[in-house]
Amino acid sequence: MLHSLRARIILVVLLTTLSAVVVALVAMVAYDIHIWRKDGISEIRTQADLLGQTIAPALSFGDRKSAQENLNLLRSRPEIRAAAVYAADGALFASYSQAAGVAQVPATAQAGPEQINGGELLVFERVALGPETLGTVHLRASHDLDSRLLSYAGISLAVAAFSMLVALLFSFRLQRIVTRPILSISRLARQVVQQHDYSRRAEKLSTDEVGTLVDSFNDMMAEIERHSRENSESLKRVAHARQQILELNEDLERRVDERTTQLMQSNEELARAIETADKANRAKSDFISSMSHELRTPLNAMIGFAQLLGLDRSPRLAAHQDEWTQQIQRAGWHLLEMINETLDLARIESGSVQLTVGPLALQPLVGACCAMLATPAAQRGIRIEQAVAADAGAVLGDALRFKQVLTNLLSNAVKYNVPQGHVVVVARRLESDDGDVIEITVSDTGLGMSPEQQAALFQPYNRLGREKTDIEGTGIGLVISRRLAELMGGTLEATSTAGKGSVFTLRLPAAELEQAPPVPFTHTSPAPYHRRLVHYVEDNETNVEVMRGIFAQRPQIRLEVSMLGLDGLTAIRASRPDLVLLDMQLPDISGLELLRHLKQDDSIADIPVVVVSADATALQTQRALTSGALRYVTKPVDVTQLLQIVDDVLEAADTRWS
Repeated sequence: MLHSLRARIILVVLLTTLSAVVVALVAMVAYDIHIWRKDGISEIRTQADLLGQTIAPALSFGDRKSAQENLNLLRSRPEIRAAAVYAADGALFASYSQAAGVAQVPATAQAGPEQINGGELLVFERVALGPETLGTVHLRASHDLDSRLLSYAGISLAVAAFSMLVALLFSFRLQRIVTRPILSISRLARQVVQQHDYSRRAEKLSTDEVGTLVDSFNDMMAEIERHSRENSESLKRVAHARQQILELNEDLERRVDERTTQLMQSNEELARAIETADKANRAKSDFISSMSHELRTPLNAMIGFAQLLGLDRSPRLAAHQDEWTQQIQRAGWHLLEMINETLDLARIESGSVQLTVGPLALQPLVGACCAMLATPAAQRGIRIEQAVAADAGAVLGDALRFKQVLTNLLSNAVKYNVPQGHVVVVARRLESDDGDVIEITVSDTGLGMSPEQQAALFQPYNRLGREKTDIEGTGIGLVISRRLAELMGGTLEATSTAGKGSVFTLRLPAAELEQAPPVPFTHTSPAPYHRRLVHYVEDNETNVEVMRGIFAQRPQIRLEVSMLGLDGLTAIRASRPDLVLLDMQLPDISGLELLRHLKQDDSIADIPVVVVSADATALQTQRALTSGALRYVTKPVDVTQLLQIVDDVLEAADTRWS
């Protein structure tokens, strides 16, 4: 009977788990395949459009050699199997193929939408200069759906197997539902034997086999009680029944012991499962960090080229084109913000956030954060007012993380405010039993929140319904801000009224300044120097092109490039530059190892090195600065910021070439 009930519980749990896992996996795979196909087509079309812009001058002047050289650059894109450029009359102008000597392109240009043929994606893109059609660009790229489905099948099987195992482990804990009434019968049987009270009855909790056992036990007790009242001679029967009860009790105890042993084993297995889950969580943090690096590299190209288009004045972009480039930059920086916030949350959850806590002057920090939001606030007619009490003094915290928290609160107050609204920042010093604290409140006249929204305010990735609006956000900024506040020894709370605005209150320990805060550096002379030599070590051709575009803003700088670390070391020793720009991910040696070589060579050790890398982790940044790097700039680069850093370094350098 117990075995039958146990089997039913396990079967229900396993079937329910399997159904949920199958539905979730099918939905995830279908959605990912859809996005993958869509992104694949968009990427190839973008590649074709960029290639068309690059080859347009060659088509205009009939320069087949230049067009062929541009096509040959596609060898760095293994997914591009073949490419071709056609003249305006449709005739083949130049072609490229991964497999040398094999013609894989049509003899003439074709028109129409993109095509997916077997495992390949075919795209024809018109090359135009204003209203004039210069020619057509054709790309043939790999688009292997079968291998992707096969990969998903393997992952799905592994996830399903693991889920079924976890469900099986949890099902053993459900045996308590069975053992509880059995133990209850056991205790009642002991009381009956000890007190001779045959009027006691067991409570029936279910109608399954255990319920039948309870009914049988109660019927037996009723029969014993009836015979005891009717005839004293039935004592022998009562004794016999008592013996049966004792035997039943022993059997129940034996079964309870068996179930207890099984539950102890289940607890051990559950502990192992929890340990496995912890390892998986750490692996997730590593994965997010790695993905952050991989996403920053293409973002560098997207944002970098968009910034360069905005700076290009020969010829100047049309007004609508300038707006397009600004939209590209806004979208790119927003995506970068999402990546940074996700990485921050992963670091906080894994306990790897490093803080440098010390006294911070409150008034300049609050002023700097308000200044950062002045422009977006002014665009919507929102006034930002600040009132820092004279006795506020300093706060104890990490400067970078304090600004991150306060900027996030101000940004939300502006984004979710009404047009012509206002934001008020108040900072004051409060006395408490545990020491003085600094209280900073950020109040707005915006949308406000309902009690239900406030209850879910600090949940990761929960935007409280704002995701249905055109207001950008990730839903984790406030989560990160609260946890950073707690890491700095403080708190972050919120109160709000729907339709009337919100108030966020940040409290941190008060501190006393030991010395005056440093005066911020002001870059007053952007490029007064003359001829300089800069050497860039970078293996990604797209990143190189971005850097060439940036240095086009400084014609007095000659830029040399090395694609390999060891080649860069040789070139730097042969032709001493004024500045070295260094990527951390190189195909032959790591950027960190190359940096050590540069600093260990006395002849070139004094050359300043600025790291330009997509690895934004604090550990890698600290390693590079400790090894001798002057600055560490993360991709995607801010063109203005990078040029300011380069100008600061090169202003002090001697002219080295003519």
